[in-house]
Amino acid sequence: QVFAFIVGFMIVYRTNYSYARWWEARTAIQQMAAKWSDVFIFSAAWDAAANPPGKGEELGMLFRQRLLHLISLMHGLAMMSLRGDKDLTN
Repeated sequence: QVFAFIVGFMIVYRTNYSYARWWEARTAIQQMAAKWSDVFIFSAAWDAAANPPGKGEELGMLFRQRLLHLISLMHGLAMMSLRGDKDLTN
């Protein structure tokens, strides 16, 4: 009975520890995604402030579209790296 208690305690402890590690990793991934979006928002705001109204709107929109695409790719590559993927085929 003592042995069963110790084994049960160890299983519960390891499960809680594993869940805490998973939750910490999930929180870090969420923070990474928030930082990527911060980069885009600040860069888009800087670009909008740098262009005077009525001039360069088409070029500014192209810049923001390309920036959003590149940041999305960087986030995807970071997630693939965290997963441990060695190739980009999936």
